[in-house]
Amino acid sequence: MDDIKLLNWIINETFKEHFDFRPETVEETKHWVEDSPWCDIAEYFFGYLNDNIVGHVGVGIDSKFIKYQGIKRGWITTIGVLKDLRRKGIGTTLILYGMKSLKSKGMTEAALGVDDSNPTKAIELYKKVGFKAIYKDLTYLKRMT
Repeated sequence: MDDIKLLNWIINETFKEHFDFRPETVEETKHWVEDSPWCDIAEYFFGYLNDNIVGHVGVGIDSKFIKYQGIKRGWITTIGVLKDLRRKGIGTTLILYGMKSLKSKGMTEAALGVDDSNPTKAIELYKKVGFKAIYKDLTYLKRMT
């Protein structure tokens, strides 16, 4: 359970400046780790600097997708680095480690989703390690008043 609490803390810390941020509860983090609706195989890794946690990466595999699509594609499900330590290579190291884990499980592709307006400029990291946009989608919102 300590790893779940640590993951919950680092997720909340690394995403707190995103729009519409609402802290995740420990129970929610536990649900995403243990009962992910998207991936039946999931791993999470922590990044440390001088014995302090500074980031995380999560990877997942959806065996049903692979079976039905015939594509050995794994997913980067989450990645984050503490704000003060961004653009120092930590995110690159974490994402490459996550992709290495996926490759060791037989995946030939890695995918991820990102918001175009991500305030962390994460898209630059993804491009740096070789990701390319393959499609974009829009989300519409109407407040119910």
